[in-house]
Amino acid sequence: MTGKYKISKNISGAYAVDEDFLKSVYKVISKNVGEPARISLKFKNNHEISFDDIEAVFEEPAIKSDSVDEIYISATSRTADFSATLHFSNALMQSIYLRVSGPRERCLLLEKDITSELNPIKKFYSILYPDSQIDGALYGVLGVISSIIFGELRDGETLISYVVVAILTAIALAVVKGLALPKFFFNFGKGQAIHSLKSKILYLIFGVFIFGGAVAIYQEAVVRYAFKQIDDAGSANAKTAETGDKPSN
Repeated sequence: MTGKYKISKNISGAYAVDEDFLKSVYKVISKNVGEPARISLKFKNNHEISFDDIEAVFEEPAIKSDSVDEIYISATSRTADFSATLHFSNALMQSIYLRVSGPRERCLLLEKDITSELNPIKKFYSILYPDSQIDGALYGVLGVISSIIFGELRDGETLISYVVVAILTAIALAVVKGLALPKFFFNFGKGQAIHSLKSKILYLIFGVFIFGGAVAIYQEAVVRYAFKQIDDAGSANAKTAETGDKPSN
């Protein structure tokens, strides 16, 4: 009797999970396992609906009126020797989790096929979502750097001040990244409308910051030019006074 091979991992990267992808990956899992997969949607109101037919998912009225929080796609072979689950969790810390169990070759093939399905929906900022351990270490490093800068700016700070600043910075970076550049979003139904609205708001905020920065730079340039003119005029008057000449009217 051969042992079971298992794959359990969080998938790195950032993705726009749309209708075409879900239909395609559903078929891939069903084909590899040899049995129709089951897809379950959990909504933010804690309601949950399960389907044996992927087409029925997008005919469900709830996806247009309620926000989807989690999606499970799972299948088990008739002999129960091969199973797979792909889980999208839109909780506080977003995650895409793959679990496969069965013969080694079949597990590796399914993993490869799912990766191939994910690649076309990968977002350009996927580099911001590496392995979760690397991601956490990056936040920690940035937090420490900010606490050191804080300490340089403020004399007499205690160790606890450094720690607090580092923790708050790490949390702030994670929240901002999650809002502006999410690990994934459900690009269908109400999720698509929410993401579209959120993107417009973020573009507006960034536009305001950019415009404000441009205005500040322009104002600084005007002030510098004015002070330069005053300095030049003062220098000219000083030279005139030294030579005994009177300024012409």
